[in-house]
Order: sequence, then structure tokens, then C-alpha cells
Amino acid sequence: MLEELRHSTEPEHLVNEARRYLRGLKGNLVQMKKQKEAKEHAAKEVQTAAAYHAASAPIWRNAPATGMAGGGGGAPMY
Repeated sequence: MLEELRHSTEPEHLVNEARRYLRGLKGNLVQMKKQKEAKEHAAKEVQTAAAYHAASAPIWRNAPATGMAGGGGGAPMY
């Protein structure tokens, strides 16, 4: 469209307004695309960090309080 405006026979002030409008529209679309990509990248970073944190967290294995041979729970035996 910008190329067609160069060859337009319309008055110069109208062509300039149309050019400015189209450039602003194009700039807005580029900005929105960058913001969307930044959001997606941030979400991916959060997922990666959460996965790393979950993988590096220690896993504590506690014996169940009951059901084990040798007592396992209740009052201590003397």
C-alpha cells in the first residue's frame, strides 16, 4: 500500500496523512507481536524454572507411622 501511495495522484497532504496512518498501523502491529512473543517467552521461562525447581528439590522419604514391622508408631516400648 505504501508503494501505491508513492504513485498516487491525490493531493500531497492526503497522501502524507495516509502514509502516516499506515506506518502507525504497521508499527502498532509489530509492537503487539513483540509483546505477545515476550509474554510467551516469560511463560516458558516460568515453566522451565518451575520444572528445574521441582527436579532439584530434595525428596524426603518418611517412614509411615503405622503398619511397619517392629512397632513403627504408638507409645514407646521399654
